[in-house]
Amino acid sequence: MRLSNICLIIFLLGAIVFPSAYAANALVNNSASTSTNQKDLVSLVDKAAAYAQGNGKDMAIQAINKGKYVNGTLSVFAADFKGICLADPNPTVVSNDLSNLQDAKGTFYIKNMTAMAKSLPPGPGKGDFVYYYWTTPATHNIEQRAAYVEKIDSTWWIAGS
Repeated sequence: MRLSNICLIIFLLGAIVFPSAYAANALVNNSASTSTNQKDLVSLVDKAAAYAQGNGKDMAIQAINKGKYVNGTLSVFAADFKGICLADPNPTVVSNDLSNLQDAKGTFYIKNMTAMAKSLPPGPGKGDFVYYYWTTPATHNIEQRAAYVEKIDSTWWIAGS
């Protein structure tokens, strides 16, 4: 038997006998990807917040609605402190009351984002994360997701997820 075949058999046996070692490695790899996504998310929301502060609410809402702050699977939306969506790249969401939306575990995650935004000082770079559970449409798996929230002023906030 060739050495490459022996190595393949040992690898496959290891995956069968010690699957937790392979799963743990997958989690480590996912956490690196999550860290990158969170950095990208913070950057995207900071850019939108800076634009909002420099150009005003109306211009920022237009930019968000036009998808200026979309990066792959990440996007920014805006809401007021009642949970009404002011801007979103998906026009069917705009003007809807999002405050009663629940995540996959029953948490009112928009209310949590609103509470977080109320507690923050306004401005880019002064946000924080809210975590919630999302059912992915393709796999139907429940995954923890992060939303990065920033307060723009006393009337509205933005988040990226």
